[in-house]
Amino acid sequence: MNIREGHCLASLLRQPIRDLHFRVDGPVVSQIQESFVDDWSFCTGEILGGDCWFPPIASKGDVVARGISDGPDEHFESFRHTLLGAIACEETSISVVTPYFLPDAPLITALNVGAMRGIAADIILPGKNNNPLVQWASTSLLWQLVERGCRVWISPPPFDHTKLFVVDNLVAFMGSSNWDPRSLRLNFEFNLEFYSKAIAAELMACIHERIRCAHCCSLAE
Repeated sequence: MNIREGHCLASLLRQPIRDLHFRVDGPVVSQIQESFVDDWSFCTGEILGGDCWFPPIASKGDVVARGISDGPDEHFESFRHTLLGAIACEETSISVVTPYFLPDAPLITALNVGAMRGIAADIILPGKNNNPLVQWASTSLLWQLVERGCRVWISPPPFDHTKLFVVDNLVAFMGSSNWDPRSLRLNFEFNLEFYSKAIAAELMACIHERIRCAHCCSLAE
């Protein structure tokens, strides 16, 4: 979740922003910290280390999780490859919630192949984007997905900055990456992948709430 004025409803802004964020506990926090320390070192030259910055973290809960760093360096396209792998392994359903949706040809093909073999593929996008150019570019490629059986849901305002990806009601991803070339190739991003039916069920409840308020984009549209 970004920290910005648009998220503060008390400001009575004309165009508020909706988002979703998480509190994370347990050993995976150290992976988030490693990413922060790498960024801090790159920007300042200062290396943060020792127990002060990496205290022992006890296990908490029963969720299997890992952090995925991504950027135009040694982690180049790591999250894109993870997405492709997850789509290829799906058995029943995938659900994508993203504010910026400009997948490349391999990702479009992977989503279409899943839909063509009977997977329920739902993609939830904001009806009014905060970046009109991105929305025009995204809309121009939606026919490629709808034509093959993917369901594209257009959610009403406020603009939804939420980023979620759930596979088979078991595997879920949350983090900073969008489904666009800038995010998957150029930006430094960080995401969490985790395995939990309970958490996946909570996230699917959020996704179904968005779908109930949305309309399904037809090929004619």
